[in-house]
Amino acid sequence: MKSLSSLALAFGMFLSALTASAQNAPDKKVEVLNFGPDQFVAEVTIPKNISPRKEYKFEVQLKDMNNEPYALPAEFLKAKIDMVGMNMGSPTPKVTEVIDPTTKDNKGKLIIENLFFSMSGPWYISLYATYTSTEGNLVDEEPQSINLTVR
Repeated sequence: MKSLSSLALAFGMFLSALTASAQNAPDKKVEVLNFGPDQFVAEVTIPKNISPRKEYKFEVQLKDMNNEPYALPAEFLKAKIDMVGMNMGSPTPKVTEVIDPTTKDNKGKLIIENLFFSMSGPWYISLYATYTSTEGNLVDEEPQSINLTVR
């Protein structure tokens, strides 16, 4: 009978830990955008729930095709947000590099700031990248977009 009580106590502790873990889980998702044939991807971390009339920051991790950080200066990545079918957006979002304090390198990490969604509905964020191709040519990539629903 004592082992049954111990088992019940252990199971209760397991459920409690599992519940606490679920409550502490980040409420974010990652969208992946591909730039250029075999150039790099942008993993954009965004909140799962976006509300109107709030300002947001999205994290961006750039990676090459070998899953290694792809360093691209912030001035070569532009962002724009628009509300679908309404021809309205917000002021131009700002893209900044996240610099590693030990190496003084950006390691492909960027932040998109000043994202403001003025009302509920369907929106999209577009990223425009300029990079050097494998042939050494400067490429202005067609924008890659993420569809969002603001509630």
